[in-house]
Amino acid sequence: MISDLMPRKCKKVKTSPSVLRTLRENSGYTQEDIAKKLKIPLERVIAIENGEDLFTLSQIKRLANLYKYPLAAFFSDYVEPLPEF
Repeated sequence: MISDLMPRKCKKVKTSPSVLRTLRENSGYTQEDIAKKLKIPLERVIAIENGEDLFTLSQIKRLANLYKYPLAAFFSDYVEPLPEF
């Protein structure tokens, strides 16, 4: 079938912008780092962390591996920030 040959578009998934920001910061990455790692514009990372856009599920899976957090953490309501020393 022709539809089998068409690329599948990965669905965007709703996550908490504050959880995404906290997970990134806890892992020691900047927004610029994430834009480069995911090969997306910095403006999109900023928009996602401001609640104006969403990551795709495949991008969230890549972040889970990169940050070394379980995938479930990205769908939590709250993540505790690491204490500053």
